[in-house]
Amino acid sequence: MKISLIAPGTNPDYAAQEPLNLGLLAGYLEARGVEVSIIDELAGQNVEEELKKFKPDIAGITAVTPLAPDAYRLAKLCRGLGIKTVMGGVHASLLPEEALQHVDIVVKGEGEQALLDIALGQTTARIVEYPYIKNIDDIPPPARHLLQMDFYLKSKDRFPRSYLQFIPPDTKVAAILSSRGCPYACAFCHNTWRGMPSRYNSPERVLAEIQTLIEKYGVGAIFFIEDNLFVNRNRLEAICELIIKNKIDIIWGGNSRVDNID
Repeated sequence: MKISLIAPGTNPDYAAQEPLNLGLLAGYLEARGVEVSIIDELAGQNVEEELKKFKPDIAGITAVTPLAPDAYRLAKLCRGLGIKTVMGGVHASLLPEEALQHVDIVVKGEGEQALLDIALGQTTARIVEYPYIKNIDDIPPPARHLLQMDFYLKSKDRFPRSYLQFIPPDTKVAAILSSRGCPYACAFCHNTWRGMPSRYNSPERVLAEIQTLIEKYGVGAIFFIEDNLFVNRNRLEAICELIIKNKIDIIWGGNSRVDNID
């Protein structure tokens, strides 16, 4: 079974960090024997060419709402090539019936086990929703070898006035996603519908990922792209202590709710 995971869109404003959601899905599938490619239109790849080259059985497309039209455009392309087409991500999870007008199957919520079962033919539902994964340390690290890392390592220089402004010029930067969910229910946030608890990678897992990024990709800065890095203060302090203990020279930043910082 071969699966292509696709990041849609041509707007460079959405290409500030590598699509770790697809990287995590790919790592999970690869660990279970599925052959995977990641096709990143935001990074400049030609989706049609890559699909014809890889010849997947299934195409999995993700999208936030502003990129949903691009996702639907690529879904039409995939179906025209005879590829079973699955859509996940925030937009499809919130509006599955709309997404089903464009794709064969919609995955609501977390996609790892759902996509694996679709690949193995173990579900025939058109809208698939599975329980959340309780221990996210059980999920392999993102399959960065399938991502366009050379493109994303230069994000600081492409977005000099973005949220990466704290990073010096000519510094390689990478993203880390080390938690899922948020305990708050802010009215504007996609977390309000999920109904799943916050879960966190262990400090040791986070440290190992940082070390890999430094050793393999020469990264000098990290941005934690989860919704609220600072909500679990004990874990964040433990991560910082491990960085200090291991003498890791790294610049880092992350998202937070304002009242989680003193």
